[in-house]
Amino acid sequence: MGNLIFLVGAIGLSVVGSVVLWMRNRPATSTMSSIDAFKREMSALASERPPTGPNTVGPAPRPSGGTVRAVNPDEVSDDRDGSVDVGGR
Repeated sequence: MGNLIFLVGAIGLSVVGSVVLWMRNRPATSTMSSIDAFKREMSALASERPPTGPNTVGPAPRPSGGTVRAVNPDEVSDDRDGSVDVGGR
């Protein structure tokens, strides 16, 4: 009879332990859990340093052979037809 009580106790303890572990490790089911999971995945995929290499997008190269002149805002006149006259040219 003592062996049967021991067996029932061991089975009961394993069932209780299994239920506790299942409750702790089950996926979250709140309304925000899927959004939080998506944010975690996106932050894991995001790079922490700027990309380098031949396929990265950087500033556009400046055209060669020309000079850039600063424009005084007083020299720019805006006509009503949408055209802009710079420096009276």
